[in-house]
Amino acid sequence: MKNMIKVLAIVMSFMIFAEGPVITVQARSDAEFMNNAVISSRVIKDVMPVASGVGDVLIDGEPTGLTAVVDNAETYEPSAIKFATSQAEQAVAVVKIILPTKIPQEKKLTVSLWSPQIKDNSNLKMYCYYNDSWNALPFNKRSEHLDLDMTGISGNVLLITKCPSFRYIHNPAENKKVLADAIVNPDAVYGFSPNPESTRLKEYVNALDWTDPVAVANAKKAREDYHKKNEENYRLIESLLAQGKDVETIARSVSKHRNEIRLESHKNDPEGLALLKKSNLETYGNEEGPTADSLYEKYGSWQTVIEKALSSNAGMDACLGLYDEYYDIHEMNQ
Repeated sequence: MKNMIKVLAIVMSFMIFAEGPVITVQARSDAEFMNNAVISSRVIKDVMPVASGVGDVLIDGEPTGLTAVVDNAETYEPSAIKFATSQAEQAVAVVKIILPTKIPQEKKLTVSLWSPQIKDNSNLKMYCYYNDSWNALPFNKRSEHLDLDMTGISGNVLLITKCPSFRYIHNPAENKKVLADAIVNPDAVYGFSPNPESTRLKEYVNALDWTDPVAVANAKKAREDYHKKNEENYRLIESLLAQGKDVETIARSVSKHRNEIRLESHKNDPEGLALLKKSNLETYGNEEGPTADSLYEKYGSWQTVIEKALSSNAGMDACLGLYDEYYDIHEMNQ
């Protein structure tokens, strides 16, 4: 990898239990749930319905008859989605907690949210909006409940996110090119899957089951083979530089070889080859991939043409668990 970067340079991211009042709000029936629940959203996909209890507030373990109400917080949803995506997480609920006015705010305060979708192994996180930003909120998770530590919290708008089980060292969501071609998908093996709105990768949305470890492993192996094959271009550049070739000649050679490598990587996969050619045609107007002339016309630099020939799609690498391995190259090509 260091040699690859060097050649490229030549040519161009708990719940705290304590003594004090504890507010426990739990719904125990579908009727209660439907009477006090967030069951829809204007913009959040696959929203998680969340409820508080009805007349079921406890202080120091004693029932009070008080109720904490969960309400919609739709105006915060765009901000919540943007923040969740930046954390490589998926927003699944944005709600407003309306606490009883009789609650002593200086005391230990815990609010419990309920949803049938909350499981012991759910990868969830909680955030509260205050001081004009989303802040992590300590919580304890148990079956169907999230017990939130809201002691001293001035905000009452909460964001629940779903997290992928796999985490990269470098967050792909910080790369705008990743988000152009891939979406955060906590259910996917590597936390990302192709973006249905991407010109480049939309054909791959249903090409395989991105939640299936076996299917993704096979696709990852094929992509690793492609990456290794593409390293031939680094050796080609070194050879042409040693021969004293000018930058245009080098650019035309590596650009042509890059297209040949990509097509050859699907020689035993007719369906994959068809998808690649369709993607190339829609993206570049050419089934074989971008030509050196079209890239030069777009970027106005033969050095940039070389860099594009050495780059790889950051979104696909994020979907297939290879983003960290090729992070330096993706950073250079942002």
